[in-house]
Amino acid sequence: MLLQFKADVDVMDARRWTPLHLACQEGKLEVVNTLIQYGAGVNILTLEGLAPVQKASNSGHVEVVKKLVEKGACVNNKDMNGNTPLHAACGNCHADVVQFLLENEAFVDAQNGRGCTPLHMASGRGNTAIVTMLLDQKAQVEKPENALWSPLHVACKEGHLDVVEKLLHFKATIDLKTEDSLTALQLARSNGRTEVVELLLQHGAEDNEKNRAVEALLD
Repeated sequence: MLLQFKADVDVMDARRWTPLHLACQEGKLEVVNTLIQYGAGVNILTLEGLAPVQKASNSGHVEVVKKLVEKGACVNNKDMNGNTPLHAACGNCHADVVQFLLENEAFVDAQNGRGCTPLHMASGRGNTAIVTMLLDQKAQVEKPENALWSPLHVACKEGHLDVVEKLLHFKATIDLKTEDSLTALQLARSNGRTEVVELLLQHGAEDNEKNRAVEALLD
């Protein structure tokens, strides 16, 4: 009724949220359709740089995401932290949203302010299905973030065995070192990820700890 009386469809609160941002976050598709019908801006940003499509992606409302993209929403907008809708969907394990975004020109290797790609996010969450989707779309398997952590480093630290196996299958470099000269094996071992340690050793990871022990015996 308010819209019929020419209410401002893009009225903002102190955070620059519009009614569309809120409807997208809550997954209210009918409300989203009505707001767009009355001219709501689909690419308006909040103070945090969030577009409505990022709110919908973060919450996993795939039908809302589809409607926004159909109406011209930018699938590669970055918020103040450099995260895209694809980062949001990967970080919250919304596989259907990830699939749709990848089918609609989302940048698979987009980096946020810390240098993390969607593959870093999915690897850290241990979501093998999403990791596979990204790799099938030619995501760079060892693109480093700012501290030179690859997705393999992240998965090994968190102990996500299936993801580690998938990354190795896609030829992730097993002995790559972080900025602090840590390997995936060292991260897995220091965090008590026994199964991951065993898998890495089976794939030929260099075991510096074992080498040092042997050297000590020979001295």
